[in-house]
Amino acid sequence: LVNVGDILARRGEPLRALELYEEDLGITRRLVQRDEIPEHLRDLSVSLNKVGNIFMQRGEPLRALPLFEESLSIARRLVQDDETPEHLRHLSVSLSKLGDAFARRDEPLRALELYEEDLAIARRLMQDDDIPVHLRELSVSLNKVGGILAQIGQQDRALELYEDGLAVARRLVQQDETPEHLRDLSISLSRVGGIFAQREEIPRALELFEEDLAIARRLVQDDPTPRHLTDLAFSLSKVGDILAQRDELHRASSLQEECLSIARLLREDDDTPQARGRLHSVLFRFGEIERSLGRHESAFERHRENLELHRAAMASGDEADDDPRVVNQVVWCLHLAAESLLEMHRPAEAAEWLADGLADAERLAEICGDDESAIDTCAAYWESTAKAAEALGDATRASEAAARGAEFRRRIAPAS
Repeated sequence: LVNVGDILARRGEPLRALELYEEDLGITRRLVQRDEIPEHLRDLSVSLNKVGNIFMQRGEPLRALPLFEESLSIARRLVQDDETPEHLRHLSVSLSKLGDAFARRDEPLRALELYEEDLAIARRLMQDDDIPVHLRELSVSLNKVGGILAQIGQQDRALELYEDGLAVARRLVQQDETPEHLRDLSISLSRVGGIFAQREEIPRALELFEEDLAIARRLVQDDPTPRHLTDLAFSLSKVGDILAQRDELHRASSLQEECLSIARLLREDDDTPQARGRLHSVLFRFGEIERSLGRHESAFERHRENLELHRAAMASGDEADDDPRVVNQVVWCLHLAAESLLEMHRPAEAAEWLADGLADAERLAEICGDDESAIDTCAAYWESTAKAAEALGDATRASEAAARGAEFRRRIAPAS
């Protein structure tokens, strides 16, 4: 059951894999009830992790969390009873998976505690026996701790760990150039590059991101799985962002267009929250690059598609229409679409789009609280409304909208 489930999961069929994993979980629970020997306990822990993995893949960390917690409890018990390398390694895996769930739920400090315990075990296993599997797990552990440190603003410590992880990943590829080792190297390159990008060391970041992209392309050419396609989309986006910062907009546009094609394909195959989020992000980035290039029709189409994607998800209940983050994105898309129409000297259409989104803008104003991003979106919406009204000769409407925009701006930077 597990072997077939693993094949289905790799092929991008998570729901079919889940059926098999859950059936296996039921069997392993019964075996443990009959005889709590270490082998049965470890099999149960593995089954719990397999089911949890699918929920994580589906964007449901809350459902994965109790499974990973139960798995970790079993793994700790196995180590307490018999501290073998195999049991330590399994404990390391269970710590990492539970850390992933907390990280996905935006609980970085709880994730960090688990990841650091995992890293300590990975270092110990590596010292005892530097076989490839221990090297790989050390590389992954270093990246996970580094990721949380970067998230909580400890960039220098994060870079140290990322660079250690990159060195291990390069060593693994030199020893055995497997797809798994190549993917680990790609991830390490991306993480180190991300720190340099944050530090605005753009040439160094671009060098690392381009090496990452070359590996991601190779992996897709060899095996175009959803996982490899997702990695390629991220790599394309990162290089595109750096090129846009360097004002190499035509190259950036080409990469973001390729990224968009992959993001659409992945969503068609499996319409998960992650797939939709990825598509939202790419449409926004690509649209803004097109606008910077003066390709306003193309920019408008990207922002229109993004808006329609949000509204369809809200209508189906996949996105909550009272979620400030979602409403913020909807109103921002309206603003950007209207700006593109104004650039094309189509103020009547811009005004129509903005009027159609008035209810969304008013709702965002009610629920935004002190969120500066949402307040900025409200200000931008009303500023676009004022420009459209002015272009149409409606001075009263333009004045009213400009006053609303100024009101929101003052909330971000109040007069002293």
